[in-house]
Amino acid sequence: MFPNKNIVERIKKEYLVGTRVELVHMEDVQAPPVGTQGTVTGVDDIGSIMVAWDNGCGLSVVYGEDSCRRISTDSKPYSWKEGSIGIPKKDGGNKVIHYRVKALAEADSAGINKGKISELSLRMNGEFIAKYDSAWELEPACQEAELALCILLNNYN
Repeated sequence: MFPNKNIVERIKKEYLVGTRVELVHMEDVQAPPVGTQGTVTGVDDIGSIMVAWDNGCGLSVVYGEDSCRRISTDSKPYSWKEGSIGIPKKDGGNKVIHYRVKALAEADSAGINKGKISELSLRMNGEFIAKYDSAWELEPACQEAELALCILLNNYN
């Protein structure tokens, strides 16, 4: 899945050369470990974030498959919350949504609905179904994503 031109331009503005990032998820057997930090060297025309990882690796963060987060240079207090939400299915089972949320101590203009959640990722079956990092990178893509988002907004926003 290739992002449209507007998304690529937004990524280029958010991940300027020199921005410090931390790896959250990468689908590659040669990927650096989750939590590895690096410096952005650019963003290509398909939205991949090119990173010089501190461990010497040079793999890019591929749009729609991998994820990284900017390392905060501000002093706003925050906490990371991770977990899973079970969304009931009609057959009695659950669809499991894995989430990662950066919750600020106070509401902020960069937060979802100007609230406390400034970063969010939702995954179902290994695929991103919603991503937010001060702006929507991937709006909730299905009903399960919308329900999980409502729960998270209630709990952390």
